[in-house]
Amino acid sequence: MSFRVFVLSLALAGSAAAAPAPFPKEGAPRHRPLSEALAGEWVMNWGGIRFHLTLGPGGAYRCSLGGMRYVGSWSVDGQGRFRITESSRPEEARSWHSYSIRFEPGTLSGRVEGGTGVAVRLERPTAARPAGKD
Repeated sequence: MSFRVFVLSLALAGSAAAAPAPFPKEGAPRHRPLSEALAGEWVMNWGGIRFHLTLGPGGAYRCSLGGMRYVGSWSVDGQGRFRITESSRPEEARSWHSYSIRFEPGTLSGRVEGGTGVAVRLERPTAARPAGKD
């Protein structure tokens, strides 16, 4: 038997006896993507005005303050910016607006990018700070 055949035999025999890969661990991952963590009910402070906000897990967006109602979509882009596209009159094509907010590291607070620079903060509603649903 040649040396090459012998080495190949050992390699094949060794791979057959190798241990199988471990099963994935059960349970939730330790770090969920921001887009998953944001889904749910929120109070959004937009330049000092508090709105009730619902972020659907599939990107649906609803926002309200008193009689004002906005619908649209939300996402988190590849650079970690929170993006909103909304309208209070969705049937009118020119009524749609888009915003990008870059949160400060470790927070859900930041400023609208672009011309306005409005301060924005997201908070989960609590009994002490109700979301003000209508």
